[in-house]
Amino acid sequence: MKPIYHYEPATGEFVWEGSADPSPLEDGVWLIPAYATEVAPPTAAAREVAAFIDGAWVIQADWRGAELFSTADASPVSITEIAITPADIGATETPRPSASHVWNDGAWIDDPAKRAEIVGQVKAGRWAAIKAERDRRKAGGVLVGAHWFHSDADSRIQWLGIKDTARDMLADGQNSAAAIFMLGQPLQWKTLAGDFVAVTVQMAVDVVAATKELDARLFTIAERKRLEVETSADPAAYDVLAGWPETYGA
Repeated sequence: MKPIYHYEPATGEFVWEGSADPSPLEDGVWLIPAYATEVAPPTAAAREVAAFIDGAWVIQADWRGAELFSTADASPVSITEIAITPADIGATETPRPSASHVWNDGAWIDDPAKRAEIVGQVKAGRWAAIKAERDRRKAGGVLVGAHWFHSDADSRIQWLGIKDTARDMLADGQNSAAAIFMLGQPLQWKTLAGDFVAVTVQMAVDVVAATKELDARLFTIAERKRLEVETSADPAAYDVLAGWPETYGA
């Protein structure tokens, strides 16, 4: 039995070891099929493969299946052919330690400018989240007495109109407990809880005042949070949702 070594037709890489059949016509002659050789391949090390090229075995790089990362942006990349190395495609086995690292002279190096850019982006994102929460809470209702009243944009406009009516009533000598009428009927406001309350002169004044106070408190808290984000050692971990005034249902 004569050992023979099969190789892949397209790449020449060693596939498997087999046995040649003897020739039925000539003694001592062995039948060597296509893409096989009697020459034993050399032993390949890790990340290598033996390939039969131009009538001889050569050692080729074999990075197929290796976990690799682009040196440009650290994204996962792969090699699917032999004789290609990570350097050929701008890749490395070493994952990027952090988003602020850049590839330089064969290694990941922390770049202060990149780190500052990323921190700036994080801070900007936190500030955008703070403003979004501030604006959301502006429409979260105001508590006047035992009732939560709407504070969305449309309701604010309506309450300003109602307050104008209340001001006119006070100028006419009516007291603050007087009910406000609309279309000949006592004005009823449906609260956030779903119940109806009769709107008085004082209530109109109080709802508008509470809305103004809410806006001022939200602005002050948002600005404080902005400064805290700017001075935070870890702005990504800053709690945007903590420390706001109460809203309806929260």
